[in-house]
Amino acid sequence: GEAAPSHHHTPAALRLVVQGRGAFTTVDGVKCAMEPGDLIITPPMRWHDHGHEGSEPVVWLDGLDIPLVRSVDASWASKMRPARPPSTSIDSSQDEFTAAGLVPRRSRYADTGYPQVRWPWATVRRALASMAAAAPADQPVALSYVNPKTGAPPLPTMGCECQWLRPGAAPRAARSTASAVYYVLEGRGESRIGDALLAWEEGDTFVAPPWHFVEHRNAAPSAPACLFQFNDEPALRALGLWGEETRARA
Repeated sequence: GEAAPSHHHTPAALRLVVQGRGAFTTVDGVKCAMEPGDLIITPPMRWHDHGHEGSEPVVWLDGLDIPLVRSVDASWASKMRPARPPSTSIDSSQDEFTAAGLVPRRSRYADTGYPQVRWPWATVRRALASMAAAAPADQPVALSYVNPKTGAPPLPTMGCECQWLRPGAAPRAARSTASAVYYVLEGRGESRIGDALLAWEEGDTFVAPPWHFVEHRNAAPSAPACLFQFNDEPALRALGLWGEETRARA
């Protein structure tokens, strides 16, 4: 029964649901269900609220660009107002963006510049599994979340990816100028970040600072591991500060 009144602000935000069912986020009148693994964004200055119609606690991981927004003195938030009834209980991921490469000629949703605000985990996982089954065994498997109409990142300042690690897989180490926050959706393994070695399992969160080599390994003998990450790559690209490097095999 807990609820957060409607509000909006200049910082962009994303939410990855990590536990529980029954909650929702409404963005510009569109009610988005919140299931474990789902990604939901609240773009800058879009009205949004949260509610819970279930019977178990719901937990999500927040990602915001507040440090960047504050650094340019552009942080602002509105006063709260009572949440209005949603204009629809179905979001665009359920009716207009259900297949890759297809977009509606005319959308039934308001044109806010953000045609999709929810990416269901069931859809993402199915796509990852399909890609992993078709790709060569030595080819890494990862998907980027994008605006389906433009191909741009979901938010102007933050990007999101999900990586599928086959059993025993250990892709080559790579580094970039971006910071990244990881959440383990499935599986267990370890990551070497710079000189640090971190063991992880489902439900863990860890971070990778800029320009540190990052190497993940799936420790399970027969099950995949799935790592979600959000990062500040879009902001760095816009500023001309993006760079990346992959370490050669020994």
